[in-house]
Amino acid sequence: MTPVRIVVYAADLVCLLGCSEASAYRLMRKIRDEKGKPLKSLVSVVDFCSFTGLPYDSVMASLNGRVV
Repeated sequence: MTPVRIVVYAADLVCLLGCSEASAYRLMRKIRDEKGKPLKSLVSVVDFCSFTGLPYDSVMASLNGRVV
Protein backbone atom coordinates (compact mmCIF):
# COMPACT_ATOMS: atom_id res chain seq x y z
CA MET A 1 0.00 0.00 0.00
CA THR A 2 1.35 3.42 -0.98
CA PRO A 3 1.42 6.02 1.81
CA VAL A 4 -0.88 9.00 1.32
CA ARG A 5 0.56 12.50 1.67
CA ILE A 6 -1.06 14.65 4.34
CA VAL A 7 1.51 17.47 4.48
CA VAL A 8 2.49 20.02 1.83
CA TYR A 9 5.94 21.53 1.48
CA ALA A 10 7.09 24.64 -0.37
CA ALA A 11 8.44 22.47 -3.21
CA ASP A 12 4.94 20.99 -3.62
CA LEU A 13 3.44 24.47 -3.89
CA VAL A 14 5.96 25.40 -6.59
CA CYS A 15 4.74 22.43 -8.64
CA LEU A 16 1.03 22.78 -7.81
CA LEU A 17 0.76 26.52 -8.32
CA GLY A 18 3.60 27.25 -10.72
CA CYS A 19 4.95 29.92 -8.41
CA SER A 20 8.48 30.76 -7.32
CA GLU A 21 10.04 29.18 -4.25
CA ALA A 22 9.95 32.53 -2.44
CA SER A 23 6.22 32.87 -3.15
CA ALA A 24 5.64 29.32 -1.91
CA TYR A 25 7.39 30.06 1.38
CA ARG A 26 5.39 33.28 1.72
CA LEU A 27 2.15 31.38 1.19
CA MET A 28 3.18 28.75 3.75
CA ARG A 29 3.85 31.57 6.25
CA LYS A 30 0.41 33.10 5.58
CA ILE A 31 -1.30 29.74 6.11
CA ARG A 32 0.55 29.19 9.40
CA ASP A 33 -0.33 32.71 10.57
CA GLU A 34 -4.02 32.24 9.76
CA LYS A 35 -4.12 28.88 11.55
CA GLY A 36 -2.13 30.15 14.55
CA LYS A 37 0.66 27.63 14.02
CA PRO A 38 4.30 28.10 15.07
CA LEU A 39 6.81 29.25 12.44
CA LYS A 40 8.33 25.82 11.67
CA SER A 41 5.20 23.70 11.99
CA LEU A 42 3.94 21.49 9.16
CA VAL A 43 1.09 22.61 6.90
CA SER A 44 -1.51 19.95 6.20
CA VAL A 45 -3.24 19.46 2.88
CA VAL A 46 -6.52 20.36 4.60
CA ASP A 47 -5.05 23.67 5.86
CA PHE A 48 -3.70 24.43 2.38
CA CYS A 49 -7.00 23.64 0.66
CA SER A 50 -9.11 25.64 3.10
CA PHE A 51 -6.80 28.65 2.70
CA THR A 52 -6.58 28.56 -1.11
CA GLY A 53 -10.03 27.19 -1.93
CA LEU A 54 -8.53 24.49 -4.15
CA PRO A 55 -10.44 21.18 -4.21
CA TYR A 56 -9.02 18.66 -1.77
CA ASP A 57 -9.39 15.71 -4.15
CA SER A 58 -7.47 17.45 -6.93
CA VAL A 59 -4.64 18.50 -4.61
CA MET A 60 -4.36 15.01 -3.13
CA ALA A 61 -4.34 13.43 -6.59
CA SER A 62 -1.59 15.78 -7.70
CA LEU A 63 0.51 15.20 -4.58
CA ASN A 64 0.15 11.45 -4.87
CA GLY A 65 1.04 11.36 -8.56
CA ARG A 66 -2.35 10.59 -10.01
CA VAL A 67 -3.83 12.37 -13.01
CA VAL A 68 -6.98 14.35 -12.28
